[in-house]
Amino acid sequence: IVFGDWSSDVCSSDLAILNLEGKNIFSINRTALLAQIGKEFPELKDIRLTVGLPAQVSLSASERQPILVWATGEQTLWIDQQGFIFPARGILESSLPIVESDELPPFQPTLETTPPPPQTALDLLQPERQVWGNQMDAQMLDTAMRLLPQVPEGATLTYSPFSGLGWNDPAGWRVFIGRNLQDMDVKLLEYQTIVAYLGSQGITPAVVSVETIHAPFYRMEP
Repeated sequence: IVFGDWSSDVCSSDLAILNLEGKNIFSINRTALLAQIGKEFPELKDIRLTVGLPAQVSLSASERQPILVWATGEQTLWIDQQGFIFPARGILESSLPIVESDELPPFQPTLETTPPPPQTALDLLQPERQVWGNQMDAQMLDTAMRLLPQVPEGATLTYSPFSGLGWNDPAGWRVFIGRNLQDMDVKLLEYQTIVAYLGSQGITPAVVSVETIHAPFYRMEP
């Protein structure tokens, strides 16, 4: 299946997980199938399933278009414009901004009105599956995308649940600006002043934080 600017690995062989081969058409639970497809393939949206006679099952869907790559260790996730998180399956035909972090994306707060779907053995063996289908915090996603023009060439975004967003500077340290772009001009000026001072002293920091404009700091340890 090909949609937009990326090619998906979802194909008929993947859909064999639905185990429809040889089943009586009247035994198919359409609601359960839709839920299973959504769980197994969170990169799909607008899923429509039609069951017809004498023995026909038609499936149609659109694929989510990633706008951000989130890399956590060996795990790579894609995030779309609405913040939906899904596995990086397929080939991107154009490069996307990357967040490199030791943490998973922060989730959008929700009022839980229904119990979460039961975990399967595969979910327990592959913890990343429990992340799929969640939504990234909308404010953090918006901040990340708007921060990109401020990031030095060659740097990648980074995230900490304690310090918010920032970037991995090509010079070798991490910079944190917080959870929003408020007072960004002041923060950038403070950052440049700190870096200039440290450079004059022959000091290479591990972390520079300007998340709080009244208390910027640097650390020598990560």
